[in-house]
Amino acid sequence: MQTQKRPHWREDFTVAEHAFKEWRTARKKGARIPHDLWQLALDLAKRHSVAKVAVTLGLMTRWLIAKKIPTRMA
Repeated sequence: MQTQKRPHWREDFTVAEHAFKEWRTARKKGARIPHDLWQLALDLAKRHSVAKVAVTLGLMTRWLIAKKIPTRMA
């Protein structure tokens, strides 16, 4: 029985790294990170550590944690 190898973690980040790089190049100073980029980062954080995602994509870990943990309804 042949097992399917999981791709190297670096391959998972390729699309997100490229998207963040393009956004950073084109954005206006002080612009917020768009929802679709946050979603890419959050999807990666489901499979990899928050710290690895934050460092690789140039995000602050606390921002990613705040986006990852849903706020409680009062």
